[in-house]
Amino acid sequence: MSWHIGTRPIWICRAGETVGSKTRGDSLGTSGFEFRQKLGEYVENQAVKFMKDFRQFESTDSLVSLAESVCGEYPGDLKVTRNSVATFGRKSVMLVRHDGTRKRAGAFKVPIKVMTSTMKRAIQTVSLQNLVDLDIEETSNLNPLDKGDYSGMDLKDIKEKDPKWYKLLEKDPFSTRFHGGESYMDLIKRLESSVIDMEQQVVPVLVCSHISVIQCLLAYFRNIPVKECTSIEVPLHTLIELVPTAGGEWYESHVSLLDGEKNAIIGSCFSFDSVRSESSTPIWGD
Repeated sequence: MSWHIGTRPIWICRAGETVGSKTRGDSLGTSGFEFRQKLGEYVENQAVKFMKDFRQFESTDSLVSLAESVCGEYPGDLKVTRNSVATFGRKSVMLVRHDGTRKRAGAFKVPIKVMTSTMKRAIQTVSLQNLVDLDIEETSNLNPLDKGDYSGMDLKDIKEKDPKWYKLLEKDPFSTRFHGGESYMDLIKRLESSVIDMEQQVVPVLVCSHISVIQCLLAYFRNIPVKECTSIEVPLHTLIELVPTAGGEWYESHVSLLDGEKNAIIGSCFSFDSVRSESSTPIWGD
């Protein structure tokens, strides 16, 4: 499965740091809110840049979809060609009519597809204050791996409570199902429809989720064996940017928004060993 419509980016991030915990909790903490502000600024700047560069779209249908996402219902008297949109300003868009006259559409929504889990901390992370009328799709598909009877427990606590089951988890972290919950294999199936939705978009996509989900998504976009997803590290307060390439792969870079660093970590010949854990124990901090 690989749609690769246009060259729009897919941005993926973890929910921001919460009160009293690096990952869990009901509400964002101080650094979590700071991350949200930086996230909003970065996403807006990149989305506007995407609109300005949109002439790279080859098909008229793609231009129609983009215009509809920017201006709402597309005006029927506007001719859509590769040169129809004259300019994209920061808060307005200029369109060209059949007769050559121009129409300024006025204020527009920054065209971003936002997808988030139903967890409060994730919803808060993508409630970007600088973007007006942002449409946020909340979906339980992006919720973290269901730990069932072990929900809210750390791995060390599970090991102490049920060492026999924990050995099974260490031996096969991908297929071992949590009592009353899910396995990573179950999670992969849950994510299928959301992945299709991400790849079908013609505008940038912002996804806010949790470690287990992002591990599965990165295994897919990196085209590595999905069973290896449990060893993928997912840094906090970092935006993972994925851009489709002509060869059918995805170019991946990491933007550490709180310190302003951007690292292109994956190219066509990249070794994934540097972004994997050497431990056989699954990385888990949802």
